[in-house]
Amino acid sequence: MISAPPPKRFGKTQYGTSVAATLITGKCEDSIPVARQAQQLTRHGAQANRATLNRTFLRAGEMLSPLAHCILQQVASSDLVLADETPIRQQNQTSKGYFWVFSNEMLSAYVYSPNRSGEAPMKVLGDSHGDLVVNGTGMPAIGARG
Repeated sequence: MISAPPPKRFGKTQYGTSVAATLITGKCEDSIPVARQAQQLTRHGAQANRATLNRTFLRAGEMLSPLAHCILQQVASSDLVLADETPIRQQNQTSKGYFWVFSNEMLSAYVYSPNRSGEAPMKVLGDSHGDLVVNGTGMPAIGARG
């Protein structure tokens, strides 16, 4: 009897890349905390250590960082960029944080900022050129960048 080799593990964990992808999708797309995902895996008979799953999630983020940077560059170099910020509650913090979204026709990029100062748009868009469309929260509704 011949069997296929097992899938490669993700980092030094017992989990493969499919678990990392499931963690990312669950947390970022479906808003399911890693702790709850660990409970789900345990219910289905898989060994799920919450700390290991958190490390797997963070490691996946590190590995995807170059891709995120590339997406940000693509969006910033577009002729038209749509931007908006959304306040988020932060665990163990008294102040809000903000997620900024920057989009072009094909891609969306999200950037965390601890405040609403405008540093995030300046960092992402820098000296790029084109039009910026925002929702009127202190920036011009439609304006030229650069």
